[in-house]
Amino acid sequence: MVPQNKSTAKTHPSRGMSILFTITATLLVLLIVEIGLRVAGFEYHNIPRYIQFADDKYKYPERHKGQYDFIPDDHLFWRLRANNPALQTNGHGYRGGEFTTDKPEGTTRIIALGGSCTFGLRAAFSYTTALQQFLNKNDSGLKYEVINTGVPGYSSFQGLRLYETELTNLKPDIITVYFGWNDHWLARHFQDKDQILPSKSTQFILDTASKVRILQALLRLSVSIRKAAGSEAKSPLHRVEREDYRQNLERIIACAKRRGTQVVLITAPAAYAQWTDVPDNLVNDGFIIDKASLLKIHSEYNHVVREVARNTGNLLVDCAAIFDNIPDKSSLFGKDGIHPNAPGHVEIGKQIFMGFARGGFININDYALEDDAAGIPTE
Repeated sequence: MVPQNKSTAKTHPSRGMSILFTITATLLVLLIVEIGLRVAGFEYHNIPRYIQFADDKYKYPERHKGQYDFIPDDHLFWRLRANNPALQTNGHGYRGGEFTTDKPEGTTRIIALGGSCTFGLRAAFSYTTALQQFLNKNDSGLKYEVINTGVPGYSSFQGLRLYETELTNLKPDIITVYFGWNDHWLARHFQDKDQILPSKSTQFILDTASKVRILQALLRLSVSIRKAAGSEAKSPLHRVEREDYRQNLERIIACAKRRGTQVVLITAPAAYAQWTDVPDNLVNDGFIIDKASLLKIHSEYNHVVREVARNTGNLLVDCAAIFDNIPDKSSLFGKDGIHPNAPGHVEIGKQIFMGFARGGFININDYALEDDAAGIPTE
């Protein structure tokens, strides 16, 4: 019995060493493959996940270390960091000067809902600044306050949530609604209504795993196999489908109506005269399927805005149609043809101002109209 025990005892270390060697060899092979993929420059970031907060998307190199422009939000998915000088946000986390929750006495308060076009991305100021300047240039001493609550990337789904949960407390007299672009962008696996914000620990694990090139390669292979088998979805998935877009606008209007707040709907203008004007990056970055489809779907979403305004009796400022009739309209936009530049924001502010006059929100006789918009300050 003793010799048998000795023999058995001798085999255990050998078996353990074999297992250890196998694990080490496997890890070494995986490491070599990982390094090889990185050296070759392979990347694939189409990993099915919910809302992502990655450094390359939500933090810019020129920002102070650790200062993110966007922070996670359990209800809105993300929001702007408050008191961020880089984006000129106030203590509430919106672009512009400080304001009080209680509306100043004798002041008409206007809240602008929207995404980056309302925020004024890459522009010295937004149309909200221009609108406030136009409104306050009256001869009757009337006071107007325009609060810019536009957040880059926001869809009408997020705008509805923001208005229902936070902005009604500000008791606005009027709200303007300018969405569309983010609504009809392609969804990354989940539509806005199906999004879930993971816990911080889960988010960390997902962020870490998504950077592993081997996992990226396996996913790429899986997608290629499904495409070859014809199992990929035939119709594109948008962040907010067209009928959901309609319902979101209608819900904003219904919520405002219950509180005696007027709603002004704005169609989103674009610089594109034809599909060849659409920049390549919108396709390359996965916002659209192809250039030709963008003009069609953007027109359809703007048509929804017009229909909702007509069916509900709310004021429409059809900036899309107005800009289409402006010669060289591209001069009113930045390079992407989506975000207005400073002159574009002035034009939008002017059109909303004129819309207020048509809608009876202001008396045009209280204003000495000028031919130009000189004097609109930056924020």
